[in-house]
Amino acid sequence: MEPRKVWRSVVKEAVWIILVSSLIGFTVNLSFVIDVLRGERAVSPEQKIDSILNNSDVTPVTLPEAKRAFDSNSALFVDSRSAKDYAEGHILGSINLPWEDFEELKADLEALIQEDRTIITYCGGSCDSSAELAEALRAHGFTHVKVLLDGWPLWVKAQYPVDAFE
Repeated sequence: MEPRKVWRSVVKEAVWIILVSSLIGFTVNLSFVIDVLRGERAVSPEQKIDSILNNSDVTPVTLPEAKRAFDSNSALFVDSRSAKDYAEGHILGSINLPWEDFEELKADLEALIQEDRTIITYCGGSCDSSAELAEALRAHGFTHVKVLLDGWPLWVKAQYPVDAFE
């Protein structure tokens, strides 16, 4: 076989391999890309939080604002962490509503939370559960919902009042 024909055949096969591989890669990742563009899936907790804050009525609250609300008892603090984490330490007077249990507990929310009261959700730092919980509470009809980003670590670092069951 002539070297030119061999070379042409190799190039042709390489192009087909590249095209087929690209098509497979595109197909496999298409749903992920679509979810990211819709804001339904984010690559990191920070991106998920940004997506929630930019695409909903949930607003962040600063630590000084949260402390003023705590001091005046004008807000209910809701810890979105697990029951175990909550038991190890939480903002004094807060209630525990783990994000993963929201669907099971949402029917009981009206009894736990006054509809017109400000709700401040928080979690254990670099997580998105507090923002997701705040968004779910808004969707459930609570209108005064805010999120304290990096809530628990900031609160502890500031040496504000905490409680623990252990």
